[in-house]
Amino acid sequence: MNAPVQQKSEGRHKSVPPFYPPPAEPFDTPWQITVYSATHERERWQRYNEIANRSYAVRGLKSVGEERHIDIDQYPTYFAEATVNGSAPIGGVRVHTPSPHGWLPLQEELTGYTDMESLQLLCQELMPEGICHGGGLWINPKRRLRGLAGDLARACFVMFAVTRARWYLGAGHQYVLDTWASLGWHPTAKFPTFPYPDERYESYVLLGNQDTWPKDLRIWTAEQTENVVLNGQSAQFVVQPMRLKK
Repeated sequence: MNAPVQQKSEGRHKSVPPFYPPPAEPFDTPWQITVYSATHERERWQRYNEIANRSYAVRGLKSVGEERHIDIDQYPTYFAEATVNGSAPIGGVRVHTPSPHGWLPLQEELTGYTDMESLQLLCQELMPEGICHGGGLWINPKRRLRGLAGDLARACFVMFAVTRARWYLGAGHQYVLDTWASLGWHPTAKFPTFPYPDERYESYVLLGNQDTWPKDLRIWTAEQTENVVLNGQSAQFVVQPMRLKK
């Protein structure tokens, strides 16, 4: 199947460090990142969302708190949460696989913002090769610029790898466009920009392809996901931080 046309990032904003390449060794951090199945960790998922939504509210983004509305029985959902010594989560990110009807939560989240018919056609086109939806990256504001966002973003790609889907979709605004592009997640040219989650942002439909990952990223994700399957309690696993050897 031919890949959909994607447009490269144009360097719109440089306030967020690239997610790839990761920092070099030794770059030690205090947090642990663990992946869970929302279906089998419902109380943990609920607590995760409550903390994430408080983080969004601090940034004036109450409207982003969609996780509490996602039907995890319809959309298989996996989330990575960062903790320090078993504390409450200090950050997280989530991945969804399609519903039995071939829909992703992204299609619900972007209803009214973009051309839904075209988005559905794109999903249908990519479905035979596997597609998933990633998003909702958040961190405790006190942890900004300390490397946590990058560790969570790369953990998101570990979850992509476990789904065995070739393609991954999401939405991103102009301030993080270059950052996600560093991991090969680019705007899809057929969709115009839209003000999401509100008029302060110029957002894009992002599309990525596992086949384009750098060799060391592919090797690292495979090491993290060996013997892991996304069904039941066995979905729980720890993601070791990705660091480049000096």
